[in-house]
Amino acid sequence: MKGKRWLAGAVAAAMLLSVAPVYAFADQLDEPAAADESALECTKAADCPAQEHEPDCPAAQVPQPEPNAALTEENAEPDAPTPETETTPEPEEPGDAGQPDEETPEEEPEESKAVCSINGKEYGTLDGAIEAAAEIDDATDATIVITADCETDGIELKKDLTIQAAEGLEKKPVIRFTNKGIALWGKELTFDNVEIVMDGIGSTPYTAEWSWMAICASKDAILNLNNSTMTMDGTGTTNSPHAIYFCQNNKLNLTNSTLEIKNYANDALEWDGGDGGYN
Repeated sequence: MKGKRWLAGAVAAAMLLSVAPVYAFADQLDEPAAADESALECTKAADCPAQEHEPDCPAAQVPQPEPNAALTEENAEPDAPTPETETTPEPEEPGDAGQPDEETPEEEPEESKAVCSINGKEYGTLDGAIEAAAEIDDATDATIVITADCETDGIELKKDLTIQAAEGLEKKPVIRFTNKGIALWGKELTFDNVEIVMDGIGSTPYTAEWSWMAICASKDAILNLNNSTMTMDGTGTTNSPHAIYFCQNNKLNLTNSTLEIKNYANDALEWDGGDGGYN
């Protein structure tokens, strides 16, 4: 009987020993750990009402998520390729489609613009017209009609010629001599309703013997000015030229016209063979 009681007591004691640590461990889990008050202290900036967390403040320690093992650097999925950006063409302005660009007419070169004509045929230079007039039959009068201001390198005339302004012009066209003057070989030259300018001209185109005068004429040659003006200025000449030198039986006729000669080192007008002899 005593043996059974001892066995029951031993079993009860063993049960008590096995349960005791569980309660003790539970008590330890339920008791909160003492907080470190210094670690929880946070400060506020003097000029800011919001609370500023110092680096050691627990509130500033934001837990970071654990990296996903499936996306580590070694086995991370490659970035998806970025499609190339396609350039969207600019929309065409209304009315542009199928419309050809308007061509700007090219300005006609200066030398190709007509400045005169002979019998309706136009010429871009006075010299070109003078050359064409020389080919006209001697029985036919050669007349050059001036339609715009023009220039000449010089006139060496071996055929009667009239140079006149076209009708209806707002002003008299200007004929400017740029290099040489006039050589008349026994022919008649008439200027009609034009303005002739000779600046710095000291020689005729016949330079073999007539290189010391601006205008020279052989026997029986005639120079006519009708409703015209002629200005001869020797400024710039270096060969002491005459302005006009007539040889024999020449005529200079001015009708409602003006002839001005200035700044020639030698005579303005000189001739031989007139009624008074050499003058």
